[in-house]
Amino acid sequence: MSTAQEHQARGRESEEPGEDDVRSLDLAVALRADRHTWVQWKHRALAGAVLDEPGRFIASPNTPVAHLQEPAGHEVPLAAGPYRHLKHYSGDPGLALSVAKSVGLFGEGAAVLSRTPAGPWRLVADHGIELEDGCVARLISRAVLAYVEALDAERGS
Repeated sequence: MSTAQEHQARGRESEEPGEDDVRSLDLAVALRADRHTWVQWKHRALAGAVLDEPGRFIASPNTPVAHLQEPAGHEVPLAAGPYRHLKHYSGDPGLALSVAKSVGLFGEGAAVLSRTPAGPWRLVADHGIELEDGCVARLISRAVLAYVEALDAERGS
């Protein structure tokens, strides 16, 4: 099951996901749609500095300190706070919408967001994406993953 399919299924199973589900969704959006990567500090450049913390963590390439970071694979152990820079897409509708626009969900994807009479939010978009959720930010985040996955499949990635 793909990342997007897992999050679609979770959205149907319960209204309120647990903390691990939220982190998993936010991490998937960060890595798949918002260009975040696993990095570590460039120890050569930071020897003895406050930032010289061992381990890998998630980070955006657009931070002022990105030039002091280098890619880190899964062989590098996690840092003490690997998710401290992870944005909370599934809890912030503006942030989720910003990422959705950046991947084309509300442009090329022709997404329509509405509120159902029963209360949950509904999002319908190209590539057969039809999702409902009680939380609009979580719904948009899940739709972003589904849309990115559909585009990847279309491109043969």
